[in-house]
Amino acid sequence: MWLLKKIVILNFMGIIFALKQRDCKPNTIQGEEQKLKNYLFLNYDSSNPPCANKTTVDFLIYPKSITFNEHSNTLDINCISISNWNDDRLMWDEEKFNLIDDSLQIDDTEIWIPDISVHTSGDLSVEQTPSTTYCILFHTGIIWCKSSVVYTVMCYTDYTAWPFDIQYCDVQLGSWAHDSTVLNLTVKGTNWMWGYYTQNPQWDVVYNKTGITDTKNKYDWEKKSYILWIQMGLKRRSDIMKVFYITPAIVLMVLTLTSLWLESTSTERLIFVCINFICHLLCIQDLQWKLPSNGQAAPLILLYYEHSLLLAAFTIILTVILGQLERSNTKAPQFLISITNDILNSKFGKYFYINLLDPKCYMGLRNIDDDQILIGQNKKDNSWKYITILISWLTFLIIFVIYFILLVIYLPRDSVELNVDHFETRLRKLSKVDNIIAD
Repeated sequence: MWLLKKIVILNFMGIIFALKQRDCKPNTIQGEEQKLKNYLFLNYDSSNPPCANKTTVDFLIYPKSITFNEHSNTLDINCISISNWNDDRLMWDEEKFNLIDDSLQIDDTEIWIPDISVHTSGDLSVEQTPSTTYCILFHTGIIWCKSSVVYTVMCYTDYTAWPFDIQYCDVQLGSWAHDSTVLNLTVKGTNWMWGYYTQNPQWDVVYNKTGITDTKNKYDWEKKSYILWIQMGLKRRSDIMKVFYITPAIVLMVLTLTSLWLESTSTERLIFVCINFICHLLCIQDLQWKLPSNGQAAPLILLYYEHSLLLAAFTIILTVILGQLERSNTKAPQFLISITNDILNSKFGKYFYINLLDPKCYMGLRNIDDDQILIGQNKKDNSWKYITILISWLTFLIIFVIYFILLVIYLPRDSVELNVDHFETRLRKLSKVDNIIAD
């Protein structure tokens, strides 16, 4: 046991001796960088712009992904912001400092950075500025900064053509405090702007444009400030929506028309029209949860379902009324008998009577009076039978025409064109002048 304790003590003493004898050489590179920082930031004021006349800042964002919120009409743009400018106060002679290269990595809190933020914010509770990052400072005074940022902007939504709608969003970035006499904002390299973008599974970017314009300064309306604007047109991917809402709209139309083929007194017709009405209600209820309750106008698909629901309700009322009339033992009014008789005696009426009613009754058409064609060969039939059938078919033709009009007017189609004039109008209102500098 004493031998084991002796070995442990000797090992411990050896470790202590080795630590004392270790030669900790200073990092010469870090020492040179610290020496350079002390030289550059000795009298440096990060609250003032670098140039006495005007500082030119080249600024651009590279979108990585987007998220569109339909209920708040906002667009979240996850992007990378890259900016560069020249600060002549941070120049140095590279021969005086022993650095590996002619650049220095510095924290953006140590230097002056342009106060570029979003002017079309959709969430004022969040300060939408680039995250804290490190910048690269070159010996010539040029500074490059790269950071990640999420911009939340307002969009001008229009769900009229839902689910084939196109939404318009524009991002406006610029300085709040510095006007155009202090800060000159430029944009370059827009060809690579969408190089980092990952496709959104719900929205396609079908239009994008970038440029510079000037507008009134936020603090002094007599001065101008430069604004970087990015226009975006987002089109919804509607393949799944067509299956969920467009196809059922066509099916419900067919069901409504089919219900008018059945006999008025049949239980099947009453059940059929009730089920058709319930299906309309279920589709509208599901559509209510899916559609956003905002936008400039009501969606056409919702108006289509509304009118189709009214037609489905009308078929229920018509079925009940015609069924009661056909079951009644009273004779139909003479003017209805005469009108029905005139229709059935016409060329179209004979075709209708032979093919759609009872073909055996055609034998009595040559020697016909007002009651003969309606009562037919069966004395038990009352005068309401063929009147109700004829009303059902006339109603079928009328509703068919109404549905055709509804399909043309209200059923949305995937042929919505991008309204570029919408963006131009927005820019004119923004600048109030004609000096828009597009990329």
